[in-house]
Amino acid sequence: MRDAERKISMRLEKYFEDPEILHVGTEETRCCCEPQDENGESRRNCLSGNWKFHYFSSAAEVFAGIAGEGKGADITDVCRHINEGGWDSIPVPSCWQNHGYDSHQYINVRFPIPFDPPYVPDENPCGLYETEFLRESQTQSRSYLYFEGVDSCFYVWVNGTFAGYSQVSHSPSEFEVTELLADGTNRLDVLVLKWCDGTYLEDQDKFRMSGIFRDVWLIERPCDFVRDYAVTTGITFGEDQVTPQSAEVCLSLSRSTGGSRRELFVRAILRDASGSVEAEGQTTLVSNGSEAKLVFPVKHPRLWSAETPYLYTLEIRTENEILHQNVGIREIHIESSVVKLNGRPIKIRGVNRHDSNAKTGYTISREQLEEDLKLMKSHNINAIRTSHYPNAPWFPEYCDRYGFYVIAEADIEMHGVTSFYGGSSKKTFCTLAMDPMFDKAVIDRVERCVKRDKNAPCILIWSLGNESGYGNSFEKAGRWVKAYDPTRLTHYEGAVYEAEGHVNDTSMIDLYSRMYPHVEWIDEYFADPGNKKPYFMCEFVHAMGNGPGGIRAYMDRMYRYEGFLGGCVWEWCDHAIYDGVAENGKERYLYGGDHGERFHDGNFCVDGLLYPDRTPHTGLREWKNAICPVFVTEIDAANGMFLVENRFDFLEASGEAELCYEIKAGGSAQDETVILADGTKELPHLLPHEKAALTIPVPKLPENMDVYVKLTFIRKKAVEYAACSSTFGFAQFCMQERKVSVLQRENRAEHEVVLVEEPEEWIVLCGTLRVAFGKKTGAPTGIFKDGKSILWGHAGYQIYRAPTDNDIQIKEKWKEAGYDAAMTKVYHSDAFCLDGEAHYVADIGIAAIYRQPAVHLHADWCVNRWGRVIVTLDAHKDMAMPPLPRLGIMLPVERSMRHVTYYGYGPDESYIDKREHCYVDMFQAEVEDLHENYIRPQENGSHYHCRYVSLENEKYRLLAEADNYLDFNVSDYTVEELAGKRHNFELEPASGSLLSLDARMMGIGSNSCGPDLPEEFLRDEAHTVWKVQLQIEEL
Repeated sequence: MRDAERKISMRLEKYFEDPEILHVGTEETRCCCEPQDENGESRRNCLSGNWKFHYFSSAAEVFAGIAGEGKGADITDVCRHINEGGWDSIPVPSCWQNHGYDSHQYINVRFPIPFDPPYVPDENPCGLYETEFLRESQTQSRSYLYFEGVDSCFYVWVNGTFAGYSQVSHSPSEFEVTELLADGTNRLDVLVLKWCDGTYLEDQDKFRMSGIFRDVWLIERPCDFVRDYAVTTGITFGEDQVTPQSAEVCLSLSRSTGGSRRELFVRAILRDASGSVEAEGQTTLVSNGSEAKLVFPVKHPRLWSAETPYLYTLEIRTENEILHQNVGIREIHIESSVVKLNGRPIKIRGVNRHDSNAKTGYTISREQLEEDLKLMKSHNINAIRTSHYPNAPWFPEYCDRYGFYVIAEADIEMHGVTSFYGGSSKKTFCTLAMDPMFDKAVIDRVERCVKRDKNAPCILIWSLGNESGYGNSFEKAGRWVKAYDPTRLTHYEGAVYEAEGHVNDTSMIDLYSRMYPHVEWIDEYFADPGNKKPYFMCEFVHAMGNGPGGIRAYMDRMYRYEGFLGGCVWEWCDHAIYDGVAENGKERYLYGGDHGERFHDGNFCVDGLLYPDRTPHTGLREWKNAICPVFVTEIDAANGMFLVENRFDFLEASGEAELCYEIKAGGSAQDETVILADGTKELPHLLPHEKAALTIPVPKLPENMDVYVKLTFIRKKAVEYAACSSTFGFAQFCMQERKVSVLQRENRAEHEVVLVEEPEEWIVLCGTLRVAFGKKTGAPTGIFKDGKSILWGHAGYQIYRAPTDNDIQIKEKWKEAGYDAAMTKVYHSDAFCLDGEAHYVADIGIAAIYRQPAVHLHADWCVNRWGRVIVTLDAHKDMAMPPLPRLGIMLPVERSMRHVTYYGYGPDESYIDKREHCYVDMFQAEVEDLHENYIRPQENGSHYHCRYVSLENEKYRLLAEADNYLDFNVSDYTVEELAGKRHNFELEPASGSLLSLDARMMGIGSNSCGPDLPEEFLRDEAHTVWKVQLQIEEL
């Protein structure tokens, strides 16, 4: 660095608003590695810990008020001035918003500052950090400060002298500080600004946080050292193009500059996983900045894949230093529009993942990462897209070891250009991508991503960024990537956008990518012979809240089309801020709008497969079973004949999984479920992607019972993540459905049915059962057994559900139609006795103020002589109105009736399009256990395709049985409570349970950011006739 630049401490140069000056005093980005001395001791000293900290509401305040408002002041003066008032303390790494400074803001698309590039607001919050560290006398070494991640830009001083400036929040910055350090105690000052010109390129969908959020290191290197290196591998296959005959590991070395003039001798040793030497070589780097190459032949190599993550180790030695590098021998290429790894077609079954933690923000630990990876692995996930920036520097190392395919994404998103006045994705998405002002920044960010992680075998694909439009800058960046690293594929979804007057060059983009398509579009893509690129869904099935639904249709296409590489669910984990425990003892998680911010996007960040504390949503289990690597379809389920498909890409199925089968009969509340047969069976010997028939023994099936067979695939091999799950997944098939309606059963004592008319009600008596029907309510106002009330309020009819996050679009139509405020109008009601039964009938309209009725109902509540109440609904929907969220009845059940038994899809919540993770059986639970505690309350806990459900206390059992099937939900919270509260910790339970019995419940989908719900899951029938039987039993 020039002396003039060293003296810059007198004032704060506005590098943060200069797109031509991205870095000052930094080293060129190199691969991430940990140098060791000749004895194997680390040469890195971690400076993280508690640092002094002072927060300024504006960068202009830093030097203000000192020596005549900053004239002639330097950083030492600033620190001395702060000393007079006292420093605060803050942990490094951390985000300062998590420690009481500034405030949190969650915003998705919009920029958090005015769109006026490259300028940022003058009121630009910043934090000054200071720490001291000891450095022993180092006469033959060179010293480097290494910052793993700082948001958004920062200035560095060492012992009061300016060392440099850098930006790009999620990429490392390295400064040589050899000449600035003294023997003994040294002072390090870092000024971090919240915003800079790079903010326009970091508009990712996340909480906006600031500070030194990753570790800081002091690294000591010898005077001459290997500054950087690159490892590539090549494989020679046999005639079958999949069996490796030999391989080469190529090591390219580059020497540091500015050292001595003597030669640098380098020896490199390649070892296998057991530590045995596979190959070795040596070379000499003759001068400063020189390069050399070594090639290691490997006979009969073991190849790396996500399923077989075999790693060699490369040891690079010089006189005073040792470097180690994981080496995975693998080769990725495209052949006839199909992506192949090591000669075999692969499928990506992945997730998008942020570095995030509810308590520490952007700062994550290795332990948390391992927890994430173990959960992913145990749920059959094989790929991660680092959305939308390079994850922690040690992230690839763990993916190498655990076995994940990584789509490594540059720290770029410029989505906010679609939100300025007059903007849209069609008109303005490419604004900054076409602006020469940001060419340098875009290319710099892509280069830093690639150069840092170039040696990670887990990375198969470089992604140029996210949602930033397309233009000259990305074309230049893409060309650079293909020239620098032709061994990997390139991806960028934004290439589908084209600026007016510009013709996109996408020749350097290997994959065609589109987010959140409807499945028919996928069919159209592969039907077009002009589409030659493999297709990759970088984001799909938005997992926000109760979701995602509809996964099966995407999986069907993924395996139908060879050129369909796969996709990554959006996203891995909910983003929320942990805010302690509420007075009611519930944990508080906050999202957009909870911190007083004017502009925010609510809970759109709470959109993962996991809760913030890493507890799985039901959506994670849904994704797991949908991507089970052993897939089964039925040939003839009634006779135990199935077709098994091995969806592993490299492993033989029978060596990985064992089949456990169980044939079970049930479906009647009066009969126990019975295991008819169970056992284990070896799978056929199936190579990757092969199919074979499988038969299991079938016993004689009992008459008039539902019979299902469940096939579960057990992991054979012990793995370190097995504690998370011992199974790959399961499949279930119906072998037989019952034929006789439960409404025909007459196995109880008979009683006389008495009908009594009162001024406001009809009363039906049958033995110890008493049912009251309101003349103006159209439904029961009370149900009593032995004089004890079973209900705590009036029964009613339901067409509305608390909107899920994936109802974000259609809920506006519901509200427009008035479904959320619909009222029941009884046009006519009557009661009469016929053939020893009492009937209460009502003609009903359900409508909101100023809207026509959405539904006309004819309800018949029949109390027969066996004490059963048979409800028949004959419903006609106005098809001009939006699809109904649900259609059914609601019974407010007395609070003591907490124990739930049901036969249908469980044990988790299930819906017509979200039941891959559920199976049909008899389940038991308590009411509170059926509640899925989404951070933003919404419809949850329903169960699809049920024969019956019962609630009971110590004395009575309320049983509901469908003539065919019913969906049900039992909850402590009313629909209004779930729909009206912003947070789960705010929920207040009703006076008792709410039992909803639905003729139908609409599907879930992923429309919060995906396509509309398919028509088949809307369940929007014009005419519905449905019967359900209720009875109260004494236990």
